[in-house]
Amino acid sequence: MIIPDGEGKHRTATLSSTAAKIFIGSIIILFAGSVVSLIYSIPKARDYQSLDAKYETLLEEREAILGLAKDLDKIRQMENVVREGLGLKSNSVSDDSIGMEDIVWIQMESDHMPSVLPIKGLVTQGLILDSKRTEKNHYGIDIAAKEGEPVYAVASGQVVFSGWSEEFGNLVILYHGDGYLTYYGHNSVLLVQSSSRVKQGEIIAHSGNTGLSSGPHLHFEVWKDQEPVNPILFFPEYEESSVREDKNG
Repeated sequence: MIIPDGEGKHRTATLSSTAAKIFIGSIIILFAGSVVSLIYSIPKARDYQSLDAKYETLLEEREAILGLAKDLDKIRQMENVVREGLGLKSNSVSDDSIGMEDIVWIQMESDHMPSVLPIKGLVTQGLILDSKRTEKNHYGIDIAAKEGEPVYAVASGQVVFSGWSEEFGNLVILYHGDGYLTYYGHNSVLLVQSSSRVKQGEIIAHSGNTGLSSGPHLHFEVWKDQEPVNPILFFPEYEESSVREDKNG
């Protein structure tokens, strides 16, 4: 019976027990179905979110692996360029002397920007880049120092080359990641081997007078993406006590 608040007519309706049972049963079934659906769908939704997150992670890892592979190929190319420049035989592309785990280590553990002085001393020769007289180019700086002084790795990285060069004598070349290479020439003694890892500030050699050198000093170069960079930009301390002249052309 429906009784309105106003003066409207009363309304009555009857419902058989069978219809009532069907109605109540339908409500119970709908409620139970909804509960079961929620119980089933909530874990599925969580699984979907988890799978979606894992998929995003896999995509990121895939991109990282592709980047590492490119870095590995870049290191091998740089090593071959260095060897060819020194008149040595290039390594085969399949040479695994520098492995993927080494590149991962470089990226995770090293600060590729040169930030530790390679040696204490006075700069006697600066960077010279002359596009018209390339034979006069000087791709780094010469730092006068007593023979036997420690030579430090300016940043953590991988030894690309450690050996003899006619021009630079006992030479060490390091790869620091992100396209950075550093050269350390004219050493008396080398303390690291090719493909070994070095930490920032680690002693890698002792200064000397080997190769084409007129006196004890360290020849130091910084390269970024196969282009020479003035080391003074990273180490302004050398600028303050420098006696050299730069030429850029």
